[in-house]
Amino acid sequence: AVDANWNLINTNHTVGITSSDTNATLPASAALVAGTKTFSPTLKTVNEITLDNLSAGVSIVGVAWTHSSGVTGYYGDDYIYGADLGNATNSVTFIPNLPAAGTYQVNVRWTSFSNRATNAPMDVIHPAGTNTFVVNQTQNNGVWVPLLNTNFNAGTNASLRIRTIGTTGFVVADAAQWIPTGAGPWTVTATD
Repeated sequence: AVDANWNLINTNHTVGITSSDTNATLPASAALVAGTKTFSPTLKTVNEITLDNLSAGVSIVGVAWTHSSGVTGYYGDDYIYGADLGNATNSVTFIPNLPAAGTYQVNVRWTSFSNRATNAPMDVIHPAGTNTFVVNQTQNNGVWVPLLNTNFNAGTNASLRIRTIGTTGFVVADAAQWIPTGAGPWTVTATD
């Protein structure tokens, strides 16, 4: 876990975050102007795994996937999108190499637009089985959306599969993330 603490820097109500975690990426200090100042630090732990659609460990099946950067909010260089062409195998699978066994939060990210699927099926495959989630990709542009907290083994036996079968719009596969329980992302709110 990351040790993040509030420290009063001066009497102008400037707040900073410090951490004893050498792997933490800390934001610049935030100053309170009037009322509340909110900022979102990104704290990365050693065991956090993030895969972009261009990463090693991503398997793309089917011919209906197109690379794009037309809608902002994507992670990395671009995202890919596909449509239901009646092909049950048309999918993108993110396969992390988890460094340690334990409980991880699985997050997924996409770009939203009015032509996206409102019923994109996503399968989280883990040692206890498969959990399927149906997500509305017309919402939550460019944010990490949590799907599941569950136990995983170390290695490459886990995955997140995004499918197009039965969808009513374009399905986006941008990035997937496995974060050990107790790790970020955090939103820190400073009040005067």
